[in-house]
Amino acid sequence: MHSYLLRAGKSFTSALSQAGRRQSQLVSGACTHSASLSTLAPGESIQEEVWVRGQPVCFEVGKLARLASGAAVVKMDNTHVMATAVSQFYLDEDSTSIPLQVEYRERLWAVGRIPNTFNRREGGPKEREVLIGRAIDRALRPLFHPGYFYETQVIHSVLCADGMQETDAACINAASAALMVSDIPWLGPLGCVRVAVIQGDCVLFPSLAQQEEAELNLLYAGTADKALMVEASGSSGGVPEKVFASSLRFAHEAAVQLIPPQLKLVERIGRPKRVMRLVEPSPELLEDVRSILTPLTSNILHSLTPLDKSERSRGLARSRKVAGDRVKEKYSSVFGAEPAKADLFTALNHVEGQMVRQQILAGSRCDGRGLKSVRPLYAEVGGTPIVHGSSIFSRGDTQAMATVTVGGMDDQQKLDSIVGQGSKRLMLHYSFPPYAVNECRKLGGDSRREIGHGALAENALLGVLPSEATFPFCVRVNSEITGSNGSSSMAAVCSGSLALMDAGIPMLEHVAGVSVGLVMHPPVEETSEETSNEPASRESSFPGTLLTDIMGLEDHHGDMDFKLAGTRQGITAAQLDIKPAGLPLEILIEALDCARDARLELLDLFSQTLASPRDATRANAPKFGSVTVEKDLLGKVIGPQGSNVKGIERTTGARITVNKSGLVNIFAPSQEAFDQTAALVTEAGVPEIRVGSRYLGKVMSLKDFGAIIEVVEGSALGLLHISEIAHGHTASVNDVLIVGQELEVQCIGRDPRGNVKFSRKALLPVPVGFSNKNR
Repeated sequence: MHSYLLRAGKSFTSALSQAGRRQSQLVSGACTHSASLSTLAPGESIQEEVWVRGQPVCFEVGKLARLASGAAVVKMDNTHVMATAVSQFYLDEDSTSIPLQVEYRERLWAVGRIPNTFNRREGGPKEREVLIGRAIDRALRPLFHPGYFYETQVIHSVLCADGMQETDAACINAASAALMVSDIPWLGPLGCVRVAVIQGDCVLFPSLAQQEEAELNLLYAGTADKALMVEASGSSGGVPEKVFASSLRFAHEAAVQLIPPQLKLVERIGRPKRVMRLVEPSPELLEDVRSILTPLTSNILHSLTPLDKSERSRGLARSRKVAGDRVKEKYSSVFGAEPAKADLFTALNHVEGQMVRQQILAGSRCDGRGLKSVRPLYAEVGGTPIVHGSSIFSRGDTQAMATVTVGGMDDQQKLDSIVGQGSKRLMLHYSFPPYAVNECRKLGGDSRREIGHGALAENALLGVLPSEATFPFCVRVNSEITGSNGSSSMAAVCSGSLALMDAGIPMLEHVAGVSVGLVMHPPVEETSEETSNEPASRESSFPGTLLTDIMGLEDHHGDMDFKLAGTRQGITAAQLDIKPAGLPLEILIEALDCARDARLELLDLFSQTLASPRDATRANAPKFGSVTVEKDLLGKVIGPQGSNVKGIERTTGARITVNKSGLVNIFAPSQEAFDQTAALVTEAGVPEIRVGSRYLGKVMSLKDFGAIIEVVEGSALGLLHISEIAHGHTASVNDVLIVGQELEVQCIGRDPRGNVKFSRKALLPVPVGFSNKNR
């Protein structure tokens, strides 16, 4: 709700309304109802198709969901998605932000499957649906006026999917088209593409198979000249900044080609936008708030002794309350009524934000740091016993505690989605309890934010996870945010990397993450006259200041939160979240260098803390390795329905993964547990003693009635009775055998209790003239 955004709203509404109208003239009047597509016969539609680097993309409106304010279908080969947009006609006076709800849903009928649930219906949104919904939201939200406080819902449905490509880019394009053909005020259109970098080449709309082998997967959305949303993940230790920058440029050039067909749809349909009131405080209200709030807030933001987040937040909250109460009192006495809640909240937020932004543009920050400085850092590992790996990472007031748990491949998370992999072996669960920001709040299930931040950190670490052939286990990382003042998702990356190394997992290298912020200069007319009637221009180049390692206040009042994680080699994950209606690509590219400098500082700390995966020298250090078992005996090792493996795991606490090749992989919490597990697996994998087969045995002990024999290969025990030692009479076992002696024996059967019986004489030649009577 910054001043330049509010003022940009004037050009925003002018661009959407009839010629010559200004936003101040849109305050009055009831909202007109949306136009219909009733001129089309049932089943008819309006289509526009474009080919983008050999890929056909078709936009269709008018056939489905005609009663919705806007609806569009995007078709890419045999993948079809529909987006609908609906917005209320009445202003939400109690809202303090754009009440935009974006939902994405997958139904298994889109791929010809019936859900494997009790009632054969899909349940609540899965993790994948939440993540795609959040990506769509980040692309759409910046193009709404910041004072558009009308409840708006954009719903996406997958009509059919061929399983060959992702659906997210098609959904964002469908949402853009639905909003454009609707009567909802929105500063679109936008274009969205997915790009994969494979062996240095950029591939547009890659298949799922191509994404698997790509060094970089990038989801990009932008307007004709600005970037709106970026979501990326890199593999093989990360991609260099130059490669990332070139992929951004490639993606933007492709995304721009998806804009003309949407404009043609708008021209063909000709539906006008709604005329409605937007929340924007009057210049008089802004001036009243500024005169009261500025002196109250100045000492807090310019404190000679930097405050921690709790002190600063409490001080700012008190200042806003005092200022709000005084303004209400003044307006009640002068005008007979308090200002609207939404207007007052926006004014207070704007004035406070303007002070924060002016301070940053002047070259300082409220915590005393330089613009490119990272907050004080702290890291430790191994502080939590019993668990496989643990760490604590702090960056200023932001702190994350991570633990690592290693399991067998059977512990992988099963993914029941219409496209993509069926399981994953790295799971990072991000948790943000209310005490992290000194609040009291009811605890519930995972929020969309927690799911999104966890997925971002997971992608950052996935790029350095060893291959399944090298490390055939699944890993769960729990990152608990124990203190938050900005960039908590990047703290989850840092703590997760340290904990993985502490667990002894052979990671390729450490990963660190940092957020880069941006504060843009206000438009020229705002600096000269706050109440100027001229619309703000959004076409300026890069008139702002980049901030490294932003804290919560800078995130709230800033223009950009560009989260970048990676290694010394390059970027493994990125996510862009902005407030203005787009940013020039060059800003993002310059931010890559800022993030790299900060990332190297973090990685230096990690190298000092724990440079490489933990070895087994620590008493409770996890240990992993493998035991080879004959293929024919794997069933014996596993047991009926896995009973043998589960029994060994319960006994030792280890995790076992059995490979079809005969390799049994073991991950144990300690060396002792590993040795015990390996011994039990080896014992379980002993070939079954068969009657009539020969074996090399070893004398373990001597008895009056015979000798206890252990089969050398397999450790199976049996009795060699004195009568089976040799042909003829054997007076004493000690006359023939000694402990430790190796000899060849033959299994001649089992006793009633199942014990093996061996014979030595069955393998000896019968002496000439010998008969059983000689015994």
